[in-house]
Amino acid sequence: MSLLSNAIGAIQVAIEDFQSNDDRRVLSAIRNLHAGVLLLCKVELQRRSPLDSDEALLKQTVIPHRGANGAINWVGTGKKTVDQHVIRQRFEALDITLDWRRLESINEIRNNIEHYYFSGTRQQVQEAFAEACVVIRQLIMDVLDEDPPSLMGEAEWSALYENKLVFDRELKACHATVARIVWLDGASDVPSNIECPNCGSKLVRQLDPTNTDQQSAAFRCTACAEDATPEVLVLHVLGEVYGADMYLAAKDGDDAPIDACPECGEDSYVLSKGACALCDFTVPDGAECAVCGEGLTPFDYTEHRGLCSYHAYVAERERDR
Repeated sequence: MSLLSNAIGAIQVAIEDFQSNDDRRVLSAIRNLHAGVLLLCKVELQRRSPLDSDEALLKQTVIPHRGANGAINWVGTGKKTVDQHVIRQRFEALDITLDWRRLESINEIRNNIEHYYFSGTRQQVQEAFAEACVVIRQLIMDVLDEDPPSLMGEAEWSALYENKLVFDRELKACHATVARIVWLDGASDVPSNIECPNCGSKLVRQLDPTNTDQQSAAFRCTACAEDATPEVLVLHVLGEVYGADMYLAAKDGDDAPIDACPECGEDSYVLSKGACALCDFTVPDGAECAVCGEGLTPFDYTEHRGLCSYHAYVAERERDR
């Protein structure tokens, strides 16, 4: 059986598991769905692998091999194929476009169900299938140059597409409940990135749709039924939005995009917004170091009396001499 047949078969089984209405098959559905999408990615890498390279683009390990003419070729070795991280690296190197955010969302839902919720919820799987519909269409039509109904079967493709329409309606209804909230300047990234701090679902609604105040809002996840305060929700979203940049900043020694707020004490001061996402504390415009003119962070402004960290350290050292 070909790799493409395996991919389509996994997705078809995933759809059957989901349509069974048997909660015991929820985990099987999400596993097969994720596996099927990755297999579709691997099909393209298999197709693009050079001849006589033992499917180099598909293999996790690639080694140099000297040909009869003395030229060096890269050849795949072993049976282990690429994982999602390496698939993305190779797609980007080959300029193959894919909605990686949606694929990451599918993987996150799968991980949540496998490691935290065991039986999961149908809403979580519904969300994964809705995300997958977009990715699968993109892979089959734009990458593999195939027709989704012909390749998957008209019934299976219709089931996948109709599920997305149902999910999109539910998501739109959830978004409508938070539409009136006037978010603080530091929290301006939150409304477009809302997700449940407990399960990661985007199906989060405000309990009182007429409320306009961020700090008075109360939220509930439709997928897992967990409630969330605005503080918990905002901090979670900031972590998701800026998490990768926070990691790189710590790794490379650069300035982090999020700082501790001197007013409320939470890691919620968004430097690019110049404001705290929870209490709206801001460093006044033009606040800069009296010595070097560098802009002051919230900590510098409140703790160093108008000096940046470096010149505050220099001043303290001079006082101690």
